[in-house]
Parts: sequence; structure tokens; C-alpha cells
Amino acid sequence: MLALIGVLIGALLALMVAELVLRRFRPLTDPYASEKMAGRSSHLYVPRVYPPNYSLEIRVVGIPKLPERGRLTANSLGMRTPEFSRTKAPGCLRIVLVGGSALECWHLGDDLTIRALLERELRERTGRAVEVIFAGAWAARSYDYLASLAHRVFHLEPDLVVLAGALGDAFEELVGRDYLMPELPARGPTRSTRRLLLYVATELQLGRAVHRLLKPPRQVADIVTFTADELLYWYRKPPRHGAYVPDPNRLTARAYRENLRSAVGMARGHGVRLILATQPTLFGCERPELGPDPWFAIGDLTFPRSEVAQAIERYNDAVRDVAAELDAPLCDLSASFDGDVSCFYDDFHYGSVGAARTAEALADFIIAEALGTLSFAPLDMSSPKARHARPDY
Repeated sequence: MLALIGVLIGALLALMVAELVLRRFRPLTDPYASEKMAGRSSHLYVPRVYPPNYSLEIRVVGIPKLPERGRLTANSLGMRTPEFSRTKAPGCLRIVLVGGSALECWHLGDDLTIRALLERELRERTGRAVEVIFAGAWAARSYDYLASLAHRVFHLEPDLVVLAGALGDAFEELVGRDYLMPELPARGPTRSTRRLLLYVATELQLGRAVHRLLKPPRQVADIVTFTADELLYWYRKPPRHGAYVPDPNRLTARAYRENLRSAVGMARGHGVRLILATQPTLFGCERPELGPDPWFAIGDLTFPRSEVAQAIERYNDAVRDVAAELDAPLCDLSASFDGDVSCFYDDFHYGSVGAARTAEALADFIIAEALGTLSFAPLDMSSPKARHARPDY
């Protein structure tokens, strides 16, 4: 009996020594750290953003308007853009795109997105150093855009900002979003006993070492596969149980107008030129493969596709109205590409052709309407940074 107790004590001491050695000389990261921090946001300033250094391989099956393979990567700031210096180089034209998944081109590889194509187009046509940064994210709304502008974009000293985000906000008003109240956080998933035991075990370095031996970390990026069947995910011929169709006359885009005014005012306060852009879709034209006026799902509700088209047009009209009211530059992409089936692989996301044509249209607009007003200095004298530098400030 005494021998057994001695063996147990010796084994316990050996484990303690091994734990201390691992902690001191070869500590391992907790494989479940993100799950243990459920409920704590790591991006308090900007709600919708990619995790830093995020990577995803995109595979597409049976959708001719999309390449079969691509790569989605985010830099150390969580922006879908290659790494760049936070301090803008002298003489460089820095442009920031702010929008949701449509402007991002979610299912296109990094080198085929509007961001990448616009940067190439402007470099070739102007002969200048140009950086184009995408500072939005999929499913972002105008309140996300304001957070991104205030807490990130203006710190990067952009010369131009292009904001195109009507789609997400139109969806928000359809489902009755209250812009003055935050959404309640979703309840976290129920954890199994096995999962909870893994959490406890990986609090120790020995547990993490065993976990790594049994389940080594993946050496490749995560993979997402997008199929032709998934294009029908949003559409249903009959409405879901409890589907709600709001009165179209109540869709005023009032909150979106206020957020657009705030974005323009913030940009002017920082001495940055902000271009507003409308967003084209296919909602207003027939798609025979969907049947006559199918229902479109937004969250837990469904709406006739024709009414979604009307809502988005009201939001594009709101962009036009605010641009006219505040004398802000307006790139009316909707007037050029709305209903153009060659540009989209579903009702509102660009395919390869749509991304290329939109990048070209933005380049045309920027060269014709904006470049002549820029001095290519880091910031002009109306900006807070420049005012602080003046002797009489």
C-alpha cells in the first residue's frame, strides 16, 4: 500500500514538474480560448470586422459567374486588404472602400475583388502610387460603417472614401430594426459535458500538449464550398409560417439618411472627400429559375422579392437625396448596372464580370470627379491634424 502511495506521489510530482517546465520553456496557446471568452467582443470599436490575419479558401461548384477557387484573407487589422503601412507614404493616393458583402465580393478571390481591380486600374491610368483598402465586412450596416470610419478609417489618413451600403440597411428596415437600441446578444450554445471537460483540461499546459498530439492544428486555411444549390437559400415559393409583409409606404430610410449625413459630416471634419454610391441589384427583374415572385428570406422573416426591390430602390433614392442635399459626390452605380444579369451570380452579389465593370466605373468616376480636387498631401488644412500643426492654432 505504501509503495502504491509512493508511486502516486512520484507521478504527481513528475506531472507538476512537467507542467512547470512547459509553462517556463515551451508554453502552448489554449486551443479553446475563443470559446471560453464567448460573450466578450474582441472588436468593441468596430462590430463587423474579420479576425486579424483571417484566411479562408473558397471553392465554388457549378456557378459559371464565379471562379472555381479563390482565397479570402484579412490583414492584421482584420481588413480584407494586403498589409499596408498605417502611415501613408508621401504622394500616395489612399482610397478606402466601406460597404458590405456586395462591395467586398465575398465569393471572389482577393485578386478579383473590386478593391484589387480598382487599385490596379487607378495605378495604370494615373501613373501614381495608389492604395485601395476595403474597410467593411459581410453583413455590415451603416452603424458599422460609422464605427469603422470613426475608429479606423480616418486614422489612416485617406484621400477618398467610397461608401456603398444601402442593401444591408434596407434589409434592416424590412425586419423592423430599431437603430436607437442595440440588439441583445445571442445566447451562447449549450456546451456538452465532454466539451466542458476539454475546457478544464486545456487550462493546463500538459492538457494542451496532449490535445495537440491527439488533434494537431490544421496547417491550411479553412475551406468554404459554395454550390449552385446554395444560390436558392434565400428564396422560397411559399412564405414561411409567420411571414410578415410590412406596408411599403412605411419604409422611409430615415435612420439610413441620418447615418449618411453623419458619415459625410465626419469626413468633412477630417478633411477627407467622401463619395456616396448607390447599389445595383437584380431584385427588380425576373429570374425564371426562381418562379413567379418568390419570397426572399431576411433573418426569420420572408418578403415578396418584388417588395424587396422597392425597398432597395427607396434606399438608393435616399443616397441620391443626401448627396444632393449635402453636395456630396455621387457615383450612381445603380443607374448603370441595375438589372444587368451579367454582373451578378444572385440578386445582389457581383460575379467576376460585375466586379470588373464596377471597378472600372468607380475608376472613371474618381478620375473625372475627384482627382482634380486632391493635392495628394497627407491631409489638407481643414483637417484636425493639420490645424494642430498651424502656428496660430
